[in-house]
Amino acid sequence: MLSMLGLIGGLSLLIFLTIRGMNVMIAGPLSALFVAMMSGLALFPQLADPGQADYVASYMGGFSGFIFSWFPIFILGAIFGKVMEDCGAADSISHWIVGKLGLKHAVFAIVAACAVMTYGGVSLFVVAFSVYPMALSLFKQAN
Repeated sequence: MLSMLGLIGGLSLLIFLTIRGMNVMIAGPLSALFVAMMSGLALFPQLADPGQADYVASYMGGFSGFIFSWFPIFILGAIFGKVMEDCGAADSISHWIVGKLGLKHAVFAIVAACAVMTYGGVSLFVVAFSVYPMALSLFKQAN
C-alpha cells in the first residue's frame, strides 16, 4: 500500500515540478527517488541486502536501457523532420491542408495529420519530429 502511495506521489511530484518549470531530466530522477524512498528500496548498492534491488542500479539500468533502445528512433525522427523542413515538404503539406480545410481549422488539421500517421504505423516519436515543421508552417500562415 505504501508503494502505491509512493507511485501516486511520485507522479504528482513529477507533474508539479514540470509545471513549475523544472527540467524533466532533473524532475524525473527526483520523482523516482521519492518512489524508491516510499517503497523502502535501498538507495545505494552498499546498503542493499544481497539479491535485493537498489535505487541506483535499478534506475540507471532502466534509464540506460531506454536510451539504448530508443535513441535510433529519436535521432532518425529528428533527421526526418529536419529534411522535411529543409526540402519544403512541410510547407507543401501545410499548403495542401490549408486548401482543403482552411486556416480556421489549423489545429484540427495537425491533429488529423498526427492521427493518420500514427494509424498508418509510423512511430509516435517520428510523427512528433516530422509534424513539427508542418505545424510551424501552418501556424505561421494562420497567424
